[in-house]
Amino acid sequence: MPARSGSVDDLFDAWEDAWSDRDQDAFRQLCSPQIHYEDPLTGEPLEGIPALITHAEQLWDAFPDARLEQIGPRLADGRMAAAPCKLLATHR
Repeated sequence: MPARSGSVDDLFDAWEDAWSDRDQDAFRQLCSPQIHYEDPLTGEPLEGIPALITHAEQLWDAFPDARLEQIGPRLADGRMAAAPCKLLATHR
């Protein structure tokens, strides 16, 4: 994965690319080892990169063409950020 300049948009682009490209190594580069990840598809928050990767692999197995698409403006205030997106996929 190419180096990113560090902007919030670059981070969100890389996050969307990691999901869309099925690139679990990208999660290791993008995320803190202590990541706390919440997703409507998981019953409970996920803790750590291995849990995130397991979730991603399960999603990719069920939805081989899964990809994230930006659906609205990204917002950031220096402390918090939001990136509205949707998951597009075909269940096999």
